[in-house]
Amino acid sequence: MVEYRPEIRELPFSVGLLDFRKIDYPGTSMAAAFESDVEVSDPERGVAMKRKISMNNPLKYRGYSLFQSSYVQGETEATVLSVRKDPGTPLVYAGFLIIVLGVVSMFVFRREP
Repeated sequence: MVEYRPEIRELPFSVGLLDFRKIDYPGTSMAAAFESDVEVSDPERGVAMKRKISMNNPLKYRGYSLFQSSYVQGETEATVLSVRKDPGTPLVYAGFLIIVLGVVSMFVFRREP
């Protein structure tokens, strides 16, 4: 059996699940949305906060994004959060800004024939 798994890393803060909600489409048992109430504790910075994470509303903290990706059905439902840290995002935005400035400068500084 061959399996690919991303490297496991510890977060510099802890996340605890307070409550999970599955919202179904009317008249079905198909999930329309998931929501999780979480508590983030960061003793290093002295931060303790409660936030809601939903499917299109991730929690962003210290450069990490926590996404509501799925849930586990059973006697007690549980949530599945995906964590992403993309240190290259400022570089992408800088590249986008350079392209926009280049296009604008083509119209401002154009040569007349």
